[in-house]
Amino acid sequence: MKNGAHKTGTRESTRFVNKQLSDLWKIPTPEGHSISEPFRREEFSAALRRLKPGKFPGLDSIFPEFILHAESALKSWFCDFLTSCMRQLKIPKIWRRALVVAIPKPEKPLGDPKSYRPISLLCVPFKILDRLIYSRIETIIDPLLPQEQAGFRHGRSAVDQVTLSTQDIEDSFSAKKKAGTVFVDHTAA
Repeated sequence: MKNGAHKTGTRESTRFVNKQLSDLWKIPTPEGHSISEPFRREEFSAALRRLKPGKFPGLDSIFPEFILHAESALKSWFCDFLTSCMRQLKIPKIWRRALVVAIPKPEKPLGDPKSYRPISLLCVPFKILDRLIYSRIETIIDPLLPQEQAGFRHGRSAVDQVTLSTQDIEDSFSAKKKAGTVFVDHTAA
């Protein structure tokens, strides 16, 4: 593929994605609000309540306490800044990166790479923006997800999946049918 053709394809792809995003911003939430309207102070306060103090910061070195204990004027500015990020579909470059730290597993040999659990430390402001956006789209996306999905859903857990599997097995047994299950081990994924 020639360089010019690649640039044209990239521009068309970018236009397509931008059109899709533009259409998504117009979708109203079940409460009648627009997804793209400015974040309300109540939404921002709810996102801050979910922020856990005592956590390590990401690459920007902003601790949760810096935002949690900030003056109301700074919080108001920050809420407006996050609205601007969402509307322009742009975030600071540092928020796109994570600080990966290897945590040793208890009672494992420190010389073995498998003895460590990697964690990603994201920037706190990005976590807040993520929570603000998620709270708006959750009510739109949740009804579209398969009933069987438990991951990334409010009020669902792995216990629900075990219960559903058990119920399927019991239903199959009662109907004198076979039931099959596939388990995938993602331990080293």
